[in-house]
Amino acid sequence: MTGGAGYIGSHTMIPLLAAGHDVCVIDNYCNSSPQTLEKVRQISNRTFEVENLDIRNRPKMVEVVHRFRPNTVIHFAAVKSVPAGQMRPVDYFDVNVSGTISMLHALEGIDCQHVVFSSSAAVYGELQTAPVSEAHVPQPSNVYGRSKRMAEQVIEDWVKSTANGVSATLLRYFNPVGAHPSGLISDASCTEPANLVPIIMQVAKGKRAAFDLYGNDYATPDGSCIRDFIHIEDLADAHIAAVDYAPRQTSVVKVFNLGNGHGTSVSEVIKTFENVAKVPIPVTIAPRRQGDVAVVYASCEKAKQELGWQPKRTLEEMLNSSWHAYQRCIEIGK
Repeated sequence: MTGGAGYIGSHTMIPLLAAGHDVCVIDNYCNSSPQTLEKVRQISNRTFEVENLDIRNRPKMVEVVHRFRPNTVIHFAAVKSVPAGQMRPVDYFDVNVSGTISMLHALEGIDCQHVVFSSSAAVYGELQTAPVSEAHVPQPSNVYGRSKRMAEQVIEDWVKSTANGVSATLLRYFNPVGAHPSGLISDASCTEPANLVPIIMQVAKGKRAAFDLYGNDYATPDGSCIRDFIHIEDLADAHIAAVDYAPRQTSVVKVFNLGNGHGTSVSEVIKTFENVAKVPIPVTIAPRRQGDVAVVYASCEKAKQELGWQPKRTLEEMLNSSWHAYQRCIEIGK
């Protein structure tokens, strides 16, 4: 598992370990912490291998992969900020594309049959339609989305060119929210956040004066943008379904959207959080941001039909778990 110490990777490790899999984590902690893996050990009561390693280090990747000899790789390792990608495009292509190439090179000569790739709805670009299905042609509109799409294409061509029946599952996430029920691992919301829910929680704790709502005049019921939010544990479960799916598929690439399958407005998220946390959230109306579209949410029927997966947890559960983890984070000061 590359990037296993990150938000999605760490949450995926818990059901993966519970299912009895042996795991080797490769991470250089550029946007995560080794402490997260200690918390995973505490939650799971399992041991696993860890390598402090940049996936672009090809010789070391070959050494680690050939020693561990995985039958499946879950490839999370990436940089993921849309604004940062626009400012540092070469870095983003280097990590997200060259890193993927390095990972695939490391698999040469071992019997690894399956790659599960952590992709993103950002590959679709600025779509003006909803729901978004896997049939939509990817037209990424920013560096991050393009880097993820290029990595997908590299994996697709790798599968086509490999003679031993490998397969790949490309998982396109929408908006992960929430935390493990223990509160031990979360979306690192104690640091400076860029995502919706961690920002709301900072307002709730008085770390920000108000929440900036970017536009309240969209063609939606309450005027705010509508997005698709999925609980991190549902997302983790989808990765387990993808790993289990591998033995039934060879020499194919499958793409699946992972979301809740319906949209929730930003204003609805704020109101739901207020109900869950019993804390008022002051809102300041700000100008629309360039590139924001009114409505984006996923069609997840393909994942339901082929992976046998569907989300189970509600928005209230997402926000309650995030709030619990954030308060715990504040209390312990890390």
